[in-house]
Amino acid sequence: MRCFRQNRTFWSRLKYRFSGDPGVTGGRSQSATGFTLIELLVVVAIIAILASMLLPALRRARESATRIVCGSNQRQFAVAFSLYADDYDGLYPLHYTFLPASLRFWTSRLHVAGVLTHEQQASLACPSNEYRAYQLDSCRAKYSYHTLMGNRISSSVTKPSHMPLLADAALLSGTTKCTYYFWQGFWQTQIGFDVHESGANVLFLDGHVRGSLTTSTFDPNWVDPVYHGF
Repeated sequence: MRCFRQNRTFWSRLKYRFSGDPGVTGGRSQSATGFTLIELLVVVAIIAILASMLLPALRRARESATRIVCGSNQRQFAVAFSLYADDYDGLYPLHYTFLPASLRFWTSRLHVAGVLTHEQQASLACPSNEYRAYQLDSCRAKYSYHTLMGNRISSSVTKPSHMPLLADAALLSGTTKCTYYFWQGFWQTQIGFDVHESGANVLFLDGHVRGSLTTSTFDPNWVDPVYHGF
């Protein structure tokens, strides 16, 4: 019965503390209005329940925001690729060459061409991708480039809206580094489908970004040369 009476007066005490009305306490003095241990435990339990409900929602909201930032950053790369192609007779850069290190990777070709420097690429890094760069001058932005577009003219692609150009980079097998390209037959392990909670962001040749792509929603035809008429 004592616990029942204490709980019954719990909300009246709360009202008193915020209203300043001493009559709410039933005539007891202000010094006698302290919370009991049971009442404090009830408050702690309520806070814990609310936190357990709110934290997952906040995490999802944060991930949604970073995925949007990632997609926006990929569109900046689309502009850089277009500028590069304008300077090189419509050709897109190769993903890798045996040239000196300063020209070896596709990221280096963009840097040397002056359309997107290494520093700019690093500033456009996907905020959700925590993998290390493959090398100092590659994969700074943590994106993987489609090898099928290497040294190819964009006008030769019959289905640009279905041609992946860039995607979230995956973890390179056996290392702590990220991939810097993907190609037919190996895209499952070269695209970072786990970078975002809902799937990968993929930039297509026509400039649009599709988010939340998984291995089950990514069409293998997109990386098949025959599908694009090659």
